[in-house]
Amino acid sequence: MFFSFRSDNARSHKHRLVLFTTSAIEADDLLDAVQEYCECNSPPDGIDLITPDPYVEACRTATKEDRFLTRMSAISRQLNTPAVQVHGFGVKGLTPTDDRIAEFIQTGLVSLYRRHNGMIEATATHHYEKPSLRHCSAFLRTGNVLINGPEIEFIAACCLRFVPDQMSRIYCDTGAIHAIAYAMLRLLALFGENGSQSIITSFGSYRQLKELRFTEATCALVLISASTSGELSKQLREVEPRFRPSQIVTIYYLGDDAEHENHVCNLLHDPERNVNGYKRILSYSADACPMCRAKSTAVPMTGDQFLPVGVNVYPLLIRASDAPSGLSSFLQPLVGKSLLRANYSDPQCGSTSEDLFIDLELAFANDYFLDVERWRNRFSTLVAHSVSLDTQRIVCLDDPASRRLTERVIEYCNSKGKSVPFITNSELQQNLSQYTQEGGATLVVASAFATGRQLLGVAQALRYAQISGAINYAIGFVRPNDRDVLRDVRSHLTFGDNGPDEHGFHVLDQFFFPSRRPDKENSWQREVKLLSDLEFSPPSVLVSRAAKIQQASSSKTRGLLNDLFMPSVGRKRLMLRPGFSFWDFGYDPRGISQGDVYTTISLVLHALRHGGREDRSLGQFDHVRRVISPRCFERFNDGVIQASILRAAHPVELDYSISDSLSEEMHEVLRTLFNQRRTEVGEAAIEFLVALATGQLRLTQSCIGTLYEEFANVTQSSIWHFYWECIRRTILLS
Repeated sequence: MFFSFRSDNARSHKHRLVLFTTSAIEADDLLDAVQEYCECNSPPDGIDLITPDPYVEACRTATKEDRFLTRMSAISRQLNTPAVQVHGFGVKGLTPTDDRIAEFIQTGLVSLYRRHNGMIEATATHHYEKPSLRHCSAFLRTGNVLINGPEIEFIAACCLRFVPDQMSRIYCDTGAIHAIAYAMLRLLALFGENGSQSIITSFGSYRQLKELRFTEATCALVLISASTSGELSKQLREVEPRFRPSQIVTIYYLGDDAEHENHVCNLLHDPERNVNGYKRILSYSADACPMCRAKSTAVPMTGDQFLPVGVNVYPLLIRASDAPSGLSSFLQPLVGKSLLRANYSDPQCGSTSEDLFIDLELAFANDYFLDVERWRNRFSTLVAHSVSLDTQRIVCLDDPASRRLTERVIEYCNSKGKSVPFITNSELQQNLSQYTQEGGATLVVASAFATGRQLLGVAQALRYAQISGAINYAIGFVRPNDRDVLRDVRSHLTFGDNGPDEHGFHVLDQFFFPSRRPDKENSWQREVKLLSDLEFSPPSVLVSRAAKIQQASSSKTRGLLNDLFMPSVGRKRLMLRPGFSFWDFGYDPRGISQGDVYTTISLVLHALRHGGREDRSLGQFDHVRRVISPRCFERFNDGVIQASILRAAHPVELDYSISDSLSEEMHEVLRTLFNQRRTEVGEAAIEFLVALATGQLRLTQSCIGTLYEEFANVTQSSIWHFYWECIRRTILLS
């Protein structure tokens, strides 16, 4: 119903939530959209609702109702509830008549391109050949952006101002953007315009340009999906001189001569006006392409949809050297302490991932920090820099681990003869006027952050509750997805009335952890779903396992520690053997949990997705798929490591069905494992069955069929038979 995006004010460091809709809405629809945004972001300072003129008055009335204002206050958790400003648009759509609307157009369109990966970037091995036959380092494909109806209608509303009088036809350079043209006609019909009956035609970009007769040229609108040079627009006017420049509109433009190109959105990066824009795309003639000279392959973008020719699949053989920098030193004091767990996320701490959990409540229970010497030493430094003579109070986040860390801070203050009261974040948010103080210093304590959403909410509340004075942030463990998230959160928290780095930001420890999975469900959630959705009953042992997995999400259990994986066919728990290649320290295998191993593998795979060289990457692109090499399951022959790879990988990284040769290779690996299912070689055999049954691991239909025929009935194990029957019903018979 809504297209939503964030609009930032760089000077005031405040941001607004912009909502766009072309549907008649009720107050609850708007409230639900704001609540969904606030669950993943800090509450906005203001809200802008953009809607067609016929719906403006109803929207304004809804936002003034007492029921609306009461719920909005609860959702935003602010003393000053963000006001909703309603902006209407007419038959000319969104027109940049003032700075605010111009900002919304630019920010909204750029955010869409970023959100849906409209730019396909080259890799070390491949670059692109455009329909114009020029070679380039990246390619703009607007079709990638056209995913959701409200988003498409936002683009259409931004294009309406270019509609000529008495329009009877819309020409598109590719059928991929027909959705925008149809959305424009729908909006014109809403306003009762005759142009809503226009015919939509695609002329197929450069290669079909001279083959099409442009009838009704004087009353037509031409939409070009994207351009980096304006060359297609020039050739159009040469082929059909009746086209006026104002009739040819480029939706997304990224080039040097933007002033002379009739465009809706300029994607070019500008440090002040378009900070989220893109750098210029390098383009060369085929005979002078430096990427070709560097042995990079030119991938032609062909057809009306501008798709790359074919998909290249590359297997990645994981090595010990792929471990992210500092992995061993980070993990050494933590393994064997029951801290590293899986399939749990504290609902109060704001973490976005249920894959990996560090039990900081246990770690911060006393000032010994579970004998993690690094944390004990760093804690002294953290409080020394965070607590000052001016510290008047502590604000701690509501999760139990933050309360434990706050207790440690208070103990430190008491040892220095200083008594400092504390309040929780929820108390602050609910009674901002009661907790407003002028001068002095406030210390904010958090056990951890992944996205920083809750800390940003605290920072916003302290704009009203801390008048002048200092704010310091003491954070136990920082676990963002990457450096960009850390940089963004840190800059927002430390930004004060006098500019950046005014407030203190101190951390006990940090490491980059994966955040929300692209497939949204982790392997344990898919396992439980499989067990509950089938038309036949699983064995009782699997019913008990499903209950144990679900119990792991409770605050009492706090994740899976040693029940992450199915045991071997002989019902033995998968355990790590000596010589784990990702650890450069000694260990007693008996004291190592499955959570310790799974965490290690997850961090290695995360690093391969977000850094390193192109040839050592699990990054996915439209024309390049990278999978974990089947040989990894021979190289890492501990069942617990194999199971960790299966569970920590994204399904696309284990999808061997897209390559016959790789599927055959994985087929042979599985044959070996299944044949030796009662030895150490095949101790993770049932984990591989679970991965096949849930779709986490994929092979071609013929390879799975061959495995089924050979292994479905080789043992009396009820679990073995159950998962093969799942595979037969959900894969072989589908």
